[in-house]
Amino acid sequence: MMALMCKFDLESRHLDAVNAFTNAELDELVYVEFPDGFKRFGWVLKLLRALYGLRRSPLLWQKELTTTFAELGLETCSDEPCIQMNDWCIIFFFVDDISILYRQKNEDNVNHLITRLKRHYELTDQENRIDQLRCDLNPTDVSFGVSKLAEHMMNPSSKHHEVMDQMLEYLFATRFFALEFSGDSNELHLLTKPKEIRIATDAAFADNPDSRKSSQGCLITLFNGPIWWNATKQATVTTSSTEAELLAFTHTAKETLSLLRLFKQIDLQLDNDPIIECDNTQTIRLITADVPRVRTALKHVDIHNAWARQTFQEGHFEVEYVPTNQMIADGLTKALPGQAFKAFVQQLGLIDISPRIHHVPSDDEE
Repeated sequence: MMALMCKFDLESRHLDAVNAFTNAELDELVYVEFPDGFKRFGWVLKLLRALYGLRRSPLLWQKELTTTFAELGLETCSDEPCIQMNDWCIIFFFVDDISILYRQKNEDNVNHLITRLKRHYELTDQENRIDQLRCDLNPTDVSFGVSKLAEHMMNPSSKHHEVMDQMLEYLFATRFFALEFSGDSNELHLLTKPKEIRIATDAAFADNPDSRKSSQGCLITLFNGPIWWNATKQATVTTSSTEAELLAFTHTAKETLSLLRLFKQIDLQLDNDPIIECDNTQTIRLITADVPRVRTALKHVDIHNAWARQTFQEGHFEVEYVPTNQMIADGLTKALPGQAFKAFVQQLGLIDISPRIHHVPSDDEE
């Protein structure tokens, strides 16, 4: 949504719902004990509203807010229930944070909508705090390292602790690195020709010495900025690099189709058709050629190949070969050497925003 805002020069309003979960009524009987200091022997309390800590509270709040938006004339996006829209605005919410995107000419309509929304919930306007906030997110550049460390959370060794310390040092040194979105691609420092949507998939064959499972990485950019990325270990063992790349390709293609359905619902039309980039020529041939088919005794790999070929032939996406040194998803599958990693960070559109922050904390303040 931030990519859309920058590309089409949209205005935005950011709201916070105070004690969001407590606005939703419970749909089941829940009894709780009296809090300390108010106990009454033999008595319990019947809970009427959702509370933070209850498993169903997020879902109940989502249903409550969706119902309110429907009363205000907004429709829910079927592929993403947290997105609401009408003819002049798009609203998306995450837990208690609500963001509204709109064109400046519709500002009066948005103000009226917010006024009506405040009749239902206590909302605070976050507009005055935007310049003071630093956005926290799972950094794209360390996704591979985080994925590898997560595999050993249950029984980490001293080596894992050393690697974690190195990662923390890197995160501290790059704490002001942020993703940059811009409506003008000339404002970004890109290594390759920009595309409105860019999809990349890659795999590292049998790089896990214990299980010999392969690592896979997928990344999707929209208007020159990453909007979805994934670095994981494949669920099954493959017997060749082509099979590993094929599984990664199928995973990426499924995410692509889901994203395209969302684009269609919000009426977003792109200049270029979706093209999935891959650096394995054999995998591309198995998907795009008329006759070739993967030769394998692994039924699940054969199924992935058949699905990818069918989806390609239906015209949902194109496939393009990209050399490994230009593969943007390469850094999601392996630890890159220094210069290659710097190029990877630049490809992601990560920049140092410390000059734009009014007050940068010193090391002592940190």
